[in-house]
Amino acid sequence: MLRFYSRLLLLVFLCVAGMQTVNAQQTLDSADVMYFDNTSDGNVGTNGTYMNDPKYVEYPCLNPVPASTDGFWTNTGATIYWGGNHRRASRYGSGNNTGAHANFYCTVYQPGSYLVYHHANSGNSSSNAYVKFYKFLDPNPVDSMRYNMLLNNTADVPSSFGSWYPLGIVDLVAADSALTVEIGLDEFSSNTLRVDALALVRSHKTGPDIEFGTRRFTRVFVTGVDTTARHNFMTDRAPLGFSETTFKWNSYSDKVLPVFNLGTTPLEITGYTSQTNRFMVVTPFPVVVAPGSKANITVRFSPKGEELTRDTIILLNNDVDEAQAKLPVIGTGINYNFILNASLTGSEPHWNVPAPGGRFTVFGTFLSSTPTPWPYPITGGNSQSIVNTSAEPNTAVYYEFTIPDSLSGRYFLEYSGPAGSSNAAQHVTVDVVTPFYSNPDPALADTQRVLDFNSRAVTTNALWARIGGNTVFQLNPGDTTVVRYTNPLQGGSELLRADLLRVRLVPIAATISTSLDPARVLAFSPVSIYDSVRQAQLNFTRNMIIGSNGETPLRIDSLFLKSGELFHIANLPSLPITLPAVDGKYDLRIDFLPDSLQAESDSLIIVCNSPDQPRIAIRLNGSGVGTGITVDDTDPSIYISPSEIQQWTGVPDPNNMDKWYRVTGSGGNLDNRLIHYIYFNSPSGPETVEWFPNFPNKPGGQPNQMDYFRVYAQLSVGSSISSCILA
Repeated sequence: MLRFYSRLLLLVFLCVAGMQTVNAQQTLDSADVMYFDNTSDGNVGTNGTYMNDPKYVEYPCLNPVPASTDGFWTNTGATIYWGGNHRRASRYGSGNNTGAHANFYCTVYQPGSYLVYHHANSGNSSSNAYVKFYKFLDPNPVDSMRYNMLLNNTADVPSSFGSWYPLGIVDLVAADSALTVEIGLDEFSSNTLRVDALALVRSHKTGPDIEFGTRRFTRVFVTGVDTTARHNFMTDRAPLGFSETTFKWNSYSDKVLPVFNLGTTPLEITGYTSQTNRFMVVTPFPVVVAPGSKANITVRFSPKGEELTRDTIILLNNDVDEAQAKLPVIGTGINYNFILNASLTGSEPHWNVPAPGGRFTVFGTFLSSTPTPWPYPITGGNSQSIVNTSAEPNTAVYYEFTIPDSLSGRYFLEYSGPAGSSNAAQHVTVDVVTPFYSNPDPALADTQRVLDFNSRAVTTNALWARIGGNTVFQLNPGDTTVVRYTNPLQGGSELLRADLLRVRLVPIAATISTSLDPARVLAFSPVSIYDSVRQAQLNFTRNMIIGSNGETPLRIDSLFLKSGELFHIANLPSLPITLPAVDGKYDLRIDFLPDSLQAESDSLIIVCNSPDQPRIAIRLNGSGVGTGITVDDTDPSIYISPSEIQQWTGVPDPNNMDKWYRVTGSGGNLDNRLIHYIYFNSPSGPETVEWFPNFPNKPGGQPNQMDYFRVYAQLSVGSSISSCILA
């Protein structure tokens, strides 16, 4: 029987305490960093307010016409926001806030190139805000870009850490309000704008000066009296996080990493190194970055299984102070999946849904709301979720898709929506109808149902909630599969919400097999107790195959014999050993070296990570045998005296009366016997037949110590005239 893992995470590159911090080789000089913070009136009330200060100004949304419930509000947090607070446009993360924006007016005292960072820390900020740079006295923006504020959230655990994200680089003159930075929402943006602080970084050194990646928000982590764990904007880069990436079919995820040159001469990046084969830079080298500008390089994450991988990309370059510029990276592999996207008009794109595509519809009246903070694979593709605020219990949402013939099977269904919602429904009923399915419960007919799904389970540290816990849904091809959400307790603080539905193929857990299945008995034919005989016969060694057949790697943690006295593992690997998924194999050799004339047995024990068979036993058996040495005169080289055997013709030969005669066909070994006439004794004494077999040494004895043998002679039965003496 196959057993399925909900998720298997294999940690490929370990980081202490779950936090990954890589110190830059070059520490920023505090004299080269200037901060510009938002101002705040502390508003947490019903109506929004607007700040209007010389260095920071807020502007209302344009559509619809601003009302008293529009404006900005304050979030406070001394350890997570610069200056202890930030401002947000949208009280609840819903509604249409198009046009809301804030301006920072930045005064600089030294001319030169400045890299502009913005700090943010929120699970529901806009994933597609806009940014514009204006120079002093210039009415037109000198630069503009789209800005996914969720990229400020670090990929560490916990993910509640914010960071400073580099927006762009700009050349400035020394002036009051030399730079105006506008951050806002337009018709392409999601609902919530969050504004905290800017940091402008310059360089005073000559030559190239590399800068890239998000920087840590300075903080000290205190555990009791221990303050050893700390983040620092001046020294630390936060990890570049990758979305969960399918490991099948050589899939991968790419991220564009802007690299800036704050120096005075061209920056040349000549290559890179990494610690695993999961991360790589696919941009051709060299990459040359002019002073005061940027160049993009592409970092690729290509997982090998359902695993969490941490690594460090090192960019090799000609900045003498940071010739090996380090960037931490982190990513998770995941099985085949696709995502359906809920939106009011159905305009937001689904991702990776098999043909003919996905469809989302609603029954009832819904409003737009804040989307999940999970980074959607399509940039700007998930700018809102939806919510029904009525008390009508018959409202519903429907996701529709078609499973291809080649991908029918067992799936998890996972929900993602606004993180930490206080009014998301906690008792959602989820019904799944798929072709050709018959529920064992006749009352449900073709429906697979989950009751009391809690859509509040989505948090900033757990962005996906599995519907039904470990429930596995059978999804079949042939027609449309429909997933429906309803909320029997709709209203008040129990509101039906919908955003992303992920349909994920259940990975088959690590599965062990052997070439001896199903009996799992390794039997040896009788093996001699004498090593010289065993080496000649080569029947003392047997092989067996240990196989890995799951969709996740098989890890063998222990491999041992219960006794290990007479049976031995001839090629014991260094443990633990990991076999690749699906077709991984290890050829194990067992030797049987008996030392006594009896039956022997033992057990080979294998301990592994297969959930169905974490410990298996292979029965070993065999028997030790002695060496029966049969000698006769068929080979003239093994007997002497006298050597001239005469053929018996029925009468004695007077000329050879002192010789041995062979009587053929008269019994005895090989149907022949030797006779001699005792009254014709040789003058030299009794006639003899001598054999010289190769007797083996005694098992376990001293070198060249002969073993003991019993010697038997076969004579004519009932002969009254024959006799023999053994010596």
